[in-house]
Amino acid sequence: YCQNLTKTGLLEFLSKCSATLKDLNLSKAKISGEGLESLPILKLEKLELSSCRKLTYTGLLQLLSKCSATLKDLDLHGTTISGEDCLESLPVLKLEKLYLYKCRKLTTTGLLQLLGKCSATLVDLNLTSTNFSGESLADWFERHAPGKLRRLCLSLANVFAADIERIRTALPHCNVLTYN
Repeated sequence: YCQNLTKTGLLEFLSKCSATLKDLNLSKAKISGEGLESLPILKLEKLELSSCRKLTYTGLLQLLSKCSATLKDLDLHGTTISGEDCLESLPVLKLEKLYLYKCRKLTTTGLLQLLGKCSATLVDLNLTSTNFSGESLADWFERHAPGKLRRLCLSLANVFAADIERIRTALPHCNVLTYN
């Protein structure tokens, strides 16, 4: 884990390997992500920001703006991003995997904005241990049905049997997994 990583340390590291780095794991780093405007464009395919509790909307936007063209796998699980303040200005993402497990502050509106930026390419979506309304998710999937989605993980806390059935109908090629 990167618990002692500073913004300066991250900038120094990335300036040395940005041309070749494909996978960046910043799990549990105590960085906000802000102040990274000087970073060069990154060719990241995987960015793991799990449990980065100090990550801000601005910081997330700055990081994603540096790697949106190549990023396929984004792990935000356990972050405190709500999404409503920043996700409208996100670039379109070519994500195949999006992990939002335990993103308890991410609102339904924030989630739907994020899905709107990456649903065309999304294959794997983890929404377990979140507070999303099953009805809102079912409504969105019925309207937008991401055709490449093959795996969807949900918690049963706010998602009911009728919601799951609607989602499965909207996504017939998707394995919808539910957890208590």
